[in-house]
Amino acid sequence: MNYRGIGLRYLDDDFKLLSFVLGCYFYDAPAHSAAHFGAFVDDKLQEYNLQLDSSKFVVCDNEMRMLAACRDQCTRVSCSDQYLNKQLQHAFELNEIHTNKSTIENVNCETAQNIFLQVKKIVTNVRRSHRQQELSMKLQIYSETRFNGAMTMLDIFRKMFYELPLVLTNTKSMDNYNLIVKKSLDDICCFLQPFEEVIEALSEDHQPTLHRVTRRRKTIWLITTEHRLATILHPKLRNFESCYDEKENSIPALKLPYDKCQLNISSSFSSLLHSN
Repeated sequence: MNYRGIGLRYLDDDFKLLSFVLGCYFYDAPAHSAAHFGAFVDDKLQEYNLQLDSSKFVVCDNEMRMLAACRDQCTRVSCSDQYLNKQLQHAFELNEIHTNKSTIENVNCETAQNIFLQVKKIVTNVRRSHRQQELSMKLQIYSETRFNGAMTMLDIFRKMFYELPLVLTNTKSMDNYNLIVKKSLDDICCFLQPFEEVIEALSEDHQPTLHRVTRRRKTIWLITTEHRLATILHPKLRNFESCYDEKENSIPALKLPYDKCQLNISSSFSSLLHSN
């Protein structure tokens, strides 16, 4: 059984983010294609007399199906948290990645991947054997869908590192444990900490976060017009102090909709004069 959650966010005049959960619905479409998913969302929105158009912004993940589903009916903004999480997932689980349709590159994270694999095996076995109640902290199994799930698993594991032999002695998992270098584990967790901070910052529930993408990690993902507009319109960020080069790109992005609006007003006024 599959379910889909739909939420609505609205930014009021005081720059306060209002969040509403419309519902968690049973996905009863005949297939998981982009067309069926788009129709499913439209149907649920119509229950609230809502509909998507170019003035509506949809934040979704960056999978091909979602890209296709949101291509025409609205303005899609990619989820930066999901993008970051995918990069971390690839680093720990893949040997090769497609940088584009025709280019494949090696991941070259053998040491980190080996530690990740050993930790994952140990955590899985400890939880299945119901011996983690003997530890002072509950181990967390890695989850692909949890943002920075690798950091969560590895960080708790390193905190429990010297307690674990108590529950691993005389088990096969002790062999996995002996393959882990504590210093390397600490280094990996320290490396992942900035990712955790960015993911937390971009997961804010009470304030808009689109403007934070440009100033935090502008070299990691593609900066769109929406990111630039959110930054230049923010009273504290409009000077682009942390990424001044983006200011030159943001001014035309702001001027274009303004000119378009002025043109529409002028056309409407001219039509009104002619009608009189």
